[in-house]
Amino acid sequence: MLIIRQEQMDALSQSRAMDFEERAICSLTRISNKLYETHDSKKLKYFVHEGVLEARELRIVAECDVIRYLKMKYKFGTKNWNSLDFKWIHEYLRRQLPACKRLDLIIECLRFCEKSDVIL
Repeated sequence: MLIIRQEQMDALSQSRAMDFEERAICSLTRISNKLYETHDSKKLKYFVHEGVLEARELRIVAECDVIRYLKMKYKFGTKNWNSLDFKWIHEYLRRQLPACKRLDLIIECLRFCEKSDVIL
């Protein structure tokens, strides 16, 4: 019988988390070629790590949803993300809906706002 000790499970879990963070960084760099020019790798890893923790607190746990959350946060910048202008996003994120639905609603609202700005 195969016995896996807790230390081995912890090491595997840590390895999987690091793999995910690397995939998230790759996804973020695809949306901006200047990403590595404006952020050193330590800051980018910190951004992803903190974003993953925030996503977990918001019940966003599926990899594809966490990456969507990180892309949104990156696109608007931390300063804007925490401003009162984006308070409505935080309210949507706390709704009692599946994460993918919450993110879809936010993205749809943002697209509508962009179209409205063009019309006005």
